[in-house]
Amino acid sequence: MKPTLVHDIIEKLALGVDPVTDSPLHNESIFHHPTVIRALFLAKDAVKLQNHAQSSAWKKWEEDDRLKLLALFRQEVPIRDIAHQLGRSTGGVIAKLVREGALKDRDEGRALMVTQDAQQTAKV
Repeated sequence: MKPTLVHDIIEKLALGVDPVTDSPLHNESIFHHPTVIRALFLAKDAVKLQNHAQSSAWKKWEEDDRLKLLALFRQEVPIRDIAHQLGRSTGGVIAKLVREGALKDRDEGRALMVTQDAQQTAKV
């Protein structure tokens, strides 16, 4: 399923519309509860961000992106954040860091990402 379709379905539900029939949902529907509506709008935004983050996923690395990648990595920005900022997948970021000599291999990159994720979780 394409992310744009997922986005549209979530948006319709958040607006109280049946995504299949385009008719209004019943007033008693759980989709009318304020907490559910907020959660759906957050999910819609997350899908949109995820779709944007993958927009450069298989494109050639331009020099300015390469330099930004290395600068962010030296500043100890988490790999997931680097990927998001550059519109790349985490695997693509790790692979490029290996090719640039900033990481020994992909296993080191994945292990670093697990550590960074654990540190982010501990902060919350």
